[in-house]
Amino acid sequence: MTATLIDSKGNAMALDAKAYDAVQTVLQALGLAPEPKVPSDVRLTTGQAAKIVGTSSKTIARLIDAGRLPGARMGKGHRSVMLSDLMEFDRLSKANAKANLQEMRDIAEEDGWYDHDQAVSAYLDSLS
Repeated sequence: MTATLIDSKGNAMALDAKAYDAVQTVLQALGLAPEPKVPSDVRLTTGQAAKIVGTSSKTIARLIDAGRLPGARMGKGHRSVMLSDLMEFDRLSKANAKANLQEMRDIAEEDGWYDHDQAVSAYLDSLS
């Protein structure tokens, strides 16, 4: 089976069955494609996982070694991670980062960090 992937500029790329399945799984994990009747998963190298979530393969390896991201060692120490585990980790990490950022914003608001008028006035007063 071959499929064609067409980007928004009309550029086409032929996909073999394995690549098509990987794209389909990524789209399903992102909620952009319907789930198949029989769920499938894809084993990724640390390099592949890193490209998907926008980090380095060393970071993925460290997350696996620290037990924060489920993964496995294959062969002579090469690590792998299942796509579904990676997507769940990424979803939870982003949700955690968003919650932490909101908490920092709330603290800054309470402490008056966004009261720029007062800060500017205080600064100008200190120059007199």
